[in-house]
Amino acid sequence: MRILVTGGAGFIGSNFIRYILNKHKDWEVINLDKLGYGSNLENLRGLDEDRHKFIKGDITDFELVSKLIKEVDAVVNMAAETHVDRSISNPYSFIESNVIGVYTILEAIRKYNPEVNLVHVSSVTGDTPVLLRNKETGEIFLERIDFLNEDNYHLYEALTIDENLKATFMPISGIVKHPTNEIYEIEYEGGGKIKATGSHSVFVFTKDGIKEKYVTELKEGDYLVTLLTFNKNNFESNHILRIKDYIDINKIKTNGRIKKSLKIRERILEVLKDCPKTWKELVESLGKSVSQTLKSMVKEGLIEVVNRRYRITEKGLTELRNGFEETSYILYRRLLNIPQEVEEIEVTPELMWLFGLYLAEGHASNTEKELKRKVRNVTITSKDIESLKKAKKLLEKYFGYKKASIRKKKNDEDTYQLEFGGEILYSIFSEWGGTSETKRIPSWAWKLSRDHIEKLLEGYEGDAHIRKDGSRIFTSKNQTLIFSLVWLTRLKGINSRYVKRLCKNMKGEFQKREEYVLVMHKLAVSSENYEENKLVRTPHSKCIPMELVKHQLPENIVAKYNLKKNKLIGKDIAKRLMKGKNKYVESDVGVAKIKKITRLNENLMVYDIVIDNNHKFFGGNVPILLHNTDEVYGDIEKGSFTENDRLLPSSPYSATKACGDMLVLGWARTYNLNAKITRCSNNYGPYQFPEKLIPKTIIRASMNLKIPIYGKGENVRDWLYVLDHCKGIELVLEKGEKREIYNIASNQEKKNIEVVKMILNIMGKSEDLIEFVEDRPGHDIRYSLETSKIKELGWKPKYNFKEGLKETIKWYLNNEWWWKPLINEKVLHPTPWKLKW
Repeated sequence: MRILVTGGAGFIGSNFIRYILNKHKDWEVINLDKLGYGSNLENLRGLDEDRHKFIKGDITDFELVSKLIKEVDAVVNMAAETHVDRSISNPYSFIESNVIGVYTILEAIRKYNPEVNLVHVSSVTGDTPVLLRNKETGEIFLERIDFLNEDNYHLYEALTIDENLKATFMPISGIVKHPTNEIYEIEYEGGGKIKATGSHSVFVFTKDGIKEKYVTELKEGDYLVTLLTFNKNNFESNHILRIKDYIDINKIKTNGRIKKSLKIRERILEVLKDCPKTWKELVESLGKSVSQTLKSMVKEGLIEVVNRRYRITEKGLTELRNGFEETSYILYRRLLNIPQEVEEIEVTPELMWLFGLYLAEGHASNTEKELKRKVRNVTITSKDIESLKKAKKLLEKYFGYKKASIRKKKNDEDTYQLEFGGEILYSIFSEWGGTSETKRIPSWAWKLSRDHIEKLLEGYEGDAHIRKDGSRIFTSKNQTLIFSLVWLTRLKGINSRYVKRLCKNMKGEFQKREEYVLVMHKLAVSSENYEENKLVRTPHSKCIPMELVKHQLPENIVAKYNLKKNKLIGKDIAKRLMKGKNKYVESDVGVAKIKKITRLNENLMVYDIVIDNNHKFFGGNVPILLHNTDEVYGDIEKGSFTENDRLLPSSPYSATKACGDMLVLGWARTYNLNAKITRCSNNYGPYQFPEKLIPKTIIRASMNLKIPIYGKGENVRDWLYVLDHCKGIELVLEKGEKREIYNIASNQEKKNIEVVKMILNIMGKSEDLIEFVEDRPGHDIRYSLETSKIKELGWKPKYNFKEGLKETIKWYLNNEWWWKPLINEKVLHPTPWKLKW
């Protein structure tokens, strides 16, 4: 027989494979495991490679699973996210493996091998932009949602709104992805477009406030919730450009001129270290070439002149001991033409104007030829020579740079170019990108004030067309830059929208090349003012439904707006007219009306992120508010659960396992699949991951660390030695009935405190190591399974608990090589359910 075992690099899976290969010499095993948390290739060490084939892969990969299903006679599905503590802080990874993974296996069996024997051991598309903030560094950046994965999501926060509808960042506590062929494309005002599954929820305005709605329930004309801040962001801050941050230390160490200068300084200081010397004595000792260096060293504070004698200073002694760290930096700055007084530069709105001009018209050396020649030049090209003159003055004002030059562009008499360079200025301006295709918004710019961003856009207007109504049109071939500018302006309360258009050539013919357009209203004087005798149209992004504020407005204003026809009112207008505060009026959100909804026939991977206690995040090329989606039987005080008892899961882990079981039963009945389910009590034994109670207790006790016990340790579990479990799975595989459930348990119940005391007693350790800690949420009091059904197949446990526990302790103490690389602060943490996994 050939078996596919999923999750075979985990605790139970690897023990099952060892058990099967030892007992059945003619059986072969294909082991599919993604090597996620809890899996370990060392669990498979020593297996017969001729009969065991390991494949690294995910059970949600339909193509891979389908290929393997065709090659086997049976499937034993053990691939599952485990450990209740981790499911509390990150439930989504449990849904992915325990639900979507089961679905993938069932569909592959249904389509490609319906006779196979199966034993089951119990959002938006990836190109959606989201605004993220690094928890540690505070850096903010716009990124596709598929940038996030299981390894990095915990490092970031996503932009959302709080209970007062104010924009803020909140920690991401999970990420989920899965394939789907149910995709809807939603087009909405502002040039917005997003793709999502029908079961995904988005937020819409209703007469009662902001409510979530499934995509399949949306209709054209619904008002989505878009971002347009009304107040200063709570995460705004100034930014300082520090010259040291833009200097490559390795270049200092390898620069020949600096090495030579430092060598001379070292020789001088070594001479002066013993006693002061006159200029004549130093020249006679070291040569006339030291004359100029002596003057420089006095300015640098390394030496001083007292009674016509040079003597070493405390700073000189320090630099000599430290290898001239500070002096190296000073000399390198001198080579780069950066004045000594220019060290920290505050980014002002005026400086942002210069960056805006560069963003629109600038270029930084980036070609292979330029970089090979070590050219580090920056060029800004414009027909407006006055702007270039202003830019030249700002370079001198902020950076002390006096070598910038303006000249006419070759072969274009009406165009001028401002050129400047040097490693520091090149590095600073390159943060904004080197070419039109790579231009971007630096992470620090997102934290600046609206005044800063308005000046940035004012400088960027060199690339803009200004309409009669005062709106600006910015075009670019760089879609990512335009998306970033839409988000950045909306974040600062500046209305903007996105347009995608085809370009015309000189003959007026449309070309295939696309341009991306950012349209913004005039910054200095808004054209959206309310006038007593005239209603000026306000962009919907600055509006909210009239129903939300009409009870606070004067009756004549409500009548003037004619509620039947005008369902919206501008927030600026409402604030001036109404009495009292209103959270919708002062919110950081507005309206984006849905223009079109289209069902697409595409097979795509979709993504969702989890934000605990909030369940909202902004996403889309034009930001709108999206919704994120949030042990099998439960616990029992007396008696034992039978296979037919109702499932009452009490944690995200058990809920997802129960859901997987329901999928198996549903598919088996509908498609007549030969599927069976086993449900077991708590396993223990070799190769169990160190986070679990028994191995954690053994390991911590062997290290003389405190043994954490949840609550008072009164929780009861039935303990099943893993090899007894493997025997039960084997029996169900060979003799179990189709579409039946089998409980596997040893009926040896112990309180957690009893288990820990037994381990300490066997190991000869004091019970003083026991430490009671805060209990986890939803901690079941007692698990117990009724096992008469599996016993009818001839199964009974071989190991009593004490014997199995001794074997387990012996294995862990003799196999430190296996568990030591796996332990860290998280794995051995007293209350891991509090951590972000």
